[in-house]
Amino acid sequence: MKQAHIVPCSSRFRQEIEALVRNRNVANDNIGVGDLARSIMLLIPNDIIQAQPDPGEPDKNDRDIVTVTTGKAAGRTMPRKPRLQVRMPQPTDPATIRKALGLALSLEKGWVNLALDQQRADSLAKKLEFAEAELARMQDVLGQLAFQPLPNGVKTRAEALYVLGFAPSAQPSQAEIKVAFRQRAKLFHPDRQGDPQARGLASDQRMAQLSAAVKLLGA
Repeated sequence: MKQAHIVPCSSRFRQEIEALVRNRNVANDNIGVGDLARSIMLLIPNDIIQAQPDPGEPDKNDRDIVTVTTGKAAGRTMPRKPRLQVRMPQPTDPATIRKALGLALSLEKGWVNLALDQQRADSLAKKLEFAEAELARMQDVLGQLAFQPLPNGVKTRAEALYVLGFAPSAQPSQAEIKVAFRQRAKLFHPDRQGDPQARGLASDQRMAQLSAAVKLLGA
């Protein structure tokens, strides 16, 4: 789950970043400031990002004027530091986010150039290949350990609980049922299984019975 980050910055820096994002949104791609920051952090090593100058916080005379909308002070105006609101999947300090966005601006303006480290790229490609192979292996293991499709489908509450991984006497909440379904659907959904002929009938049956179980339990 992505977390909201408040990143204080100068008004000028904010305007430049918002303009960059706006200009890069093609065909309603809905690219946000967070997408831009995350892209830089994923593609560029952290040591390079940290070596960039921090665009910094706004000076004392650079302030937004905002109107309070709730509480006893509703309707009043007050100064506030200019900021960017950025959603990131993990806690990240504001300085790092500013550096990443500043690097994006520098790349856009042609102030810096990046060269591909082929040796590092080859190493990352091998790691990715290994990770994909390991994922495929784990999916195969999980598939073998998964519930066996019921020959007559899901007819009773006990069968529905079995399909979703609960004990026969369990009393799961609707939220727990939905979580169990989502976890198993990620494994057995046809879109995750590739070639229909390769994935086999059992996977399709499991997915169908998962849906039937959720329906029977009223989730």
